[in-house]
Amino acid sequence: MTGFLERLTTVIHWLAFLCACLILIWHFTINQSPDITWVVIGSAFAINSAAWLIKFIFTGNGSFLPF
Repeated sequence: MTGFLERLTTVIHWLAFLCACLILIWHFTINQSPDITWVVIGSAFAINSAAWLIKFIFTGNGSFLPF
């Protein structure tokens, strides 16, 4: 079961990381509004942090980046 949880949390972490990257790319290429830049950066950071926290709780892996 631990192997399954490790793989599942790795997939969750990768998906959240890619989602955060896509949000940042979208904001800086399409939406050039400087008013919400820090909100977008904070949201992307929060998404990756939440996925990292889930992975850390279940596996103990402390690497913030999924690679």
